[in-house]
Amino acid sequence: MPHSPALHSHTRFHLPAQIDIVIPAYNEEQSIAETVNKVRDVLEPTGIDYGIIVVDDGSRDRTAEIAEQLDVSFVRHRSNRGYGAALKTGIRHSRAEFIGIVDADGTYPIERLPDLYEIADRTGSEHVIGARTGENVHDTAGRWVARRVLRLIAWFATGRWIPDLNSGMRVFSRELAHQYWALYPNGFSFTTTITIAS
Repeated sequence: MPHSPALHSHTRFHLPAQIDIVIPAYNEEQSIAETVNKVRDVLEPTGIDYGIIVVDDGSRDRTAEIAEQLDVSFVRHRSNRGYGAALKTGIRHSRAEFIGIVDADGTYPIERLPDLYEIADRTGSEHVIGARTGENVHDTAGRWVARRVLRLIAWFATGRWIPDLNSGMRVFSRELAHQYWALYPNGFSFTTTITIAS
């Protein structure tokens, strides 16, 4: 999925299902408010019934203080437990049919969240991943090789070519999330694990 906007501002989805957007945050005082406001600005006009859950993962800066003022569901870890742990906390607090995740640092095209949700809702898919592709993705040679190796391993394991195993922007059903709960690590490999499991 390109990082450039692909939706026109007049595009609207009117869908009955619910979604909670989980935003894990660790030392994101510079971007958390902008990320939350962007999620709200993108979803509000669509008519989608949504909620926002911010999980502060023991930040040492003002992330928690700022997040508490944003009119969202807010959960705070007393210490840094890891990206996956923050996502699991957010998922546990969700009661929506679908869960969306997006990183707090503003590096993902949040304006594409309705696309992911619309695909899941329309097709009955349990897991829709926003793949980072295109000219705006800049990897070092080492990271490019590592991503390629991971994709090959996933292809051998699943029989499917998955363009972005560890994308931090995706939509999945709450039922799917709980189905493989025992497998999820507390670290960054949460997204890779839920991708391969599903």
